[in-house]
Amino acid sequence: MTSWRGAVDDVVSGLARWPQWLTLGNHELLQRYRRSVLGPLWITLSMGATVVGLGALYAEIFQLPLGRYLPYLTLGLIVWSFIVGCLLDGCQAFIANEPNIKQIYTPLSVFIYRVLWRNLMTLLHNALVYVIVVAICGPAPGWAALAAIPGLILLACNLCWIASLLALVCSRFRDIPPIVASLTSLAFLATPILWRPESRRVLREIAALNPFFHGIELVRAPLLGEPVAWEAFAAAVLTALLGGLTALLLYGRYRRRVSYWL
Repeated sequence: MTSWRGAVDDVVSGLARWPQWLTLGNHELLQRYRRSVLGPLWITLSMGATVVGLGALYAEIFQLPLGRYLPYLTLGLIVWSFIVGCLLDGCQAFIANEPNIKQIYTPLSVFIYRVLWRNLMTLLHNALVYVIVVAICGPAPGWAALAAIPGLILLACNLCWIASLLALVCSRFRDIPPIVASLTSLAFLATPILWRPESRRVLREIAALNPFFHGIELVRAPLLGEPVAWEAFAAAVLTALLGGLTALLLYGRYRRRVSYWL
């Protein structure tokens, strides 16, 4: 019970220090593009170039109208980059902050929130690409797009506990980060981002078993003007509850060992 309460206190204390992780996340994002002319807008330009290149290529391969395919691809890539960014940065969350963890008392959850915030800022930069694509290809999703907000919150909750577990495990076993990077590369091909699951039955079955697909659909479907499938919502809620409880138990038991593992 003590370890459980310690984990909850750490999570709550980290939330209470929101000015700290907001500032750290913003500072790190700016540092990446320090002295560049466009600054963080390079994030938007990079995503825009990827969307145009892949969109033109795969719309021709799949024989789909570019105006219909491009918004689908754009949203898939934007949300996928958010997911992968949280996972890969989560692996390094404690390792990269070793001096701070060893020298200054800070709730470990602060470093997880920092990762989520930095990648959320990247997602918002990339959202400009979606706005441009919709302005060119249309149509605008209307008020249905507001349903993407709770979907993004639910996705962030799942990424929070996953990043916490990855940070914990990776601080002990340093071989995990490259394994995660390799697995996410494979998961990209198995996730409906470049392809649409309704085209074939086997693809629909693969998508139904893919948790990344359900997370992406929580945000993508409303912004495309489509309803969110109840399966995607139910899978996300169930994963958040069970995964969050598991993460709290493990986090409470092993968080005090992190400083010794680093």
